[in-house]
Amino acid sequence: MARVLLKVTRRPRRRDAMTTVSTPIGRRRLFVPRTTIPELGARARRMKSATLCVAALAVASCDGARDAPDASSGRPSLAQQGKEAFWDAFLNDRYEDLAASRDLLMRAYEENPKDAANTHQVYNAWFWTTGEIDRADPPLTPQQIGASWDSFLRFIQEGRELNPDDARYDGWLGATLVIGGLDQRSADLVQQGRALLGAGTERWPAFGQFMTVVAFERQPVTSPEWAEALEAMWATVDTCVGAKIDRENPDITPYLHKQGEQGLNSACWSTPGVPHGQEGLYLFFGDVLVKEGEVDAAEVMFRNARLTESYSTWRDRPIVEERLASDLAMRSALYRDDDPNNDPPVKTALFCTGCHSH
Repeated sequence: MARVLLKVTRRPRRRDAMTTVSTPIGRRRLFVPRTTIPELGARARRMKSATLCVAALAVASCDGARDAPDASSGRPSLAQQGKEAFWDAFLNDRYEDLAASRDLLMRAYEENPKDAANTHQVYNAWFWTTGEIDRADPPLTPQQIGASWDSFLRFIQEGRELNPDDARYDGWLGATLVIGGLDQRSADLVQQGRALLGAGTERWPAFGQFMTVVAFERQPVTSPEWAEALEAMWATVDTCVGAKIDRENPDITPYLHKQGEQGLNSACWSTPGVPHGQEGLYLFFGDVLVKEGEVDAAEVMFRNARLTESYSTWRDRPIVEERLASDLAMRSALYRDDDPNNDPPVKTALFCTGCHSH
C-alpha cells in the first residue's frame, strides 16, 4: 500500500475511501466518507440551521462565548489566546503573525483534540496558511508547503466531524473534492464533491451556492462545469436579494435595505467578521461575468462593490477601479483564444483577506 501522506486521528470506516486531491504543490491523500446523495440529503434535513453561527463567504468563526480561563492561573485558555491572536492577525491582514497564533491553537488541540470550537479555529488557521501561502517570509520550502497542505486537508476533515451542524464544511470539503476531481479527471471524486455541495446548499443556500462557484470557476468557458459556476453565481445573487436579479443589469441598489440581515443571508453582506464581504463578492462575480463575455453586466457587478459605506477603506478597491477603467472586452477575449496560460485570474491572489481584513 502506498504511504499515506495525510495522518488522521480516526480509523476509516469500511465505507470510507482513501482518495487524492490536487493542490498547487502536488497531490495529497485524504479519507472521504462515501456517503450517498440520498443519505446526505436526509442528514441535511435533520440538521438545525438555527444552530449555525454567522458565516463569511470564504472562512469565518463562530463568535460564541469566551472559552473558560485556565483554572489554575486565571488566564485565558490556550484555545482562547490562539483564537484572539488569530482573529487579530486575520482582521488586520498581518500574515506574519499567523504562525504564532496557529501554534497556540495547535497546542490547545494537542491538549484536547475533541474540542470542536478549537479544531474549527485550527482549520481556519490552516485555511489562511494555504490560501495565501505565497506571502510567507521567508518563503516556505517545498516540504513545508506540502506539510501545510496536509494539515489543511486533515483539519477540514476533523473540523467537519466535530462540527456536524456547521453547513459550511459541506461547502468547503465539497469544493475541495470537485477541484481535485476535475484536475485528476476523477468522475467519482467530482460526484462526491457535488453531493456535499448540494447538501450544503440545502442547509445554507447562499453559502453553498457561492462555494459551487468557487468549485467550478477555473473551468474552460466552453465546458458544462463552467455553466454550473455561472448558474450558481446567479443563484447566489438571487438568494441574497430575495428576487430574480436582472441578468443584463444586476444592480443591487434596490436591495441595499437588506444589508445587515441576520441568519443565513448574513453571508451575503459585510459583517464584523467579514468587513468587506460584499465588496469581495461582487468583485469576484464581476470577474465571472467578464469570463462569460457579459461585460456590460460585469460592469454593473463591479459597481455593486462600490455600494458599501466601507468601500473607501477597502484594501482591494484599486482592483475594482482598474477593472472599470480597463477594456473588459479585451480581457474577456483572453478566455477564448488558443492560449489557456494567458487567462486572467477570476479572483484576487489574496482571496482570504480581500474580504476579511479591515
